[in-house]
Amino acid sequence: MRIVDLKTFLAMPEGTVFSKYDPAIIREPMVKLESIDHHGELKDFRYTSLTDEVDASGSAERDHILITAEDEGVSFALDFHTSMRDGEYDLDQLFAVWERNDVSGLIERLQEAFAQAYSSDSVMPK
Repeated sequence: MRIVDLKTFLAMPEGTVFSKYDPAIIREPMVKLESIDHHGELKDFRYTSLTDEVDASGSAERDHILITAEDEGVSFALDFHTSMRDGEYDLDQLFAVWERNDVSGLIERLQEAFAQAYSSDSVMPK
């Protein structure tokens, strides 16, 4: 993993796994989509979240899904392809960019967790 500034980050390809970085804090992982040109200069970008996008048609439905899940314990689906625009225009924002070995290590760890907790004999939810 390495820490980069906004200009360096915006030059990276779509598909780059990253987290926003604040001093000593690495935020949730996301996938970079396209960088957005603003008056001839790259200043913004689109991304997808890997952890917190509920599969819903809008915020009202999302809120209903989460309240129902909380109150009744029902499961709900995540959407790993919802595209969002950052739109913060924080020129000082830093990014923790996941390198190939980091992404590979995460995939391996998730596969281990999947085999441990989500096997056919597991008591974990399907």
